[in-house]
Amino acid sequence: MKTNTKILKLCSNKIRNSTRNLTPEASELKTQYDAIVVGGGHNGLTAAAYLAKAGKKVCVLERRHVLGGAAVTEEIVPGFKFSRASYLLSLFRPQVMEDLKLKEHGLRYHIRDPSSFTPLRNSNKSLLIGHLDMKKNQEEIAQFSKKDAEEYPKYEHRMEEIVKSIEGLIDQEPFYLESDASKMEALKKLYSYYKI
Repeated sequence: MKTNTKILKLCSNKIRNSTRNLTPEASELKTQYDAIVVGGGHNGLTAAAYLAKAGKKVCVLERRHVLGGAAVTEEIVPGFKFSRASYLLSLFRPQVMEDLKLKEHGLRYHIRDPSSFTPLRNSNKSLLIGHLDMKKNQEEIAQFSKKDAEEYPKYEHRMEEIVKSIEGLIDQEPFYLESDASKMEALKKLYSYYKI
């Protein structure tokens, strides 16, 4: 579906102001697109990339001065750079990296060890977990509860089992349950994908 030119005219000043550093061809406002993606965060960029890969003319609109959303590293406090939501990297689907050849386009990421720091208000204590070494995680947790520290490996193992059991569902197309299918047949179909 072609997009209404009126909408593009409303956005044109905003777009022109945000494309100063692009080549003339890249910053040229076109009059028709197959899709306009509102929001240049990681999800919007992914959707736009898949649409472009399928041969569509795509326009991405972003209100901020930087693209990437939660995937951006920014200097929030002067002199210190933060990844706004890098803990979500575990949800980054390998299929997306492969489909869009992101490593060929410069994608690099580093495994964090440890991965989580939680300072406690009105205390000199903090919790630093997500170590690759389980004993370090247990030492941190033991500051607050020796019993929880002992049980933590069991908890982690159980979480890994749950992840393995649903991981296959994440990349599946949603089921189309025929209108005449019985509930039992639908459950059997679902069970074949989901086993703990």
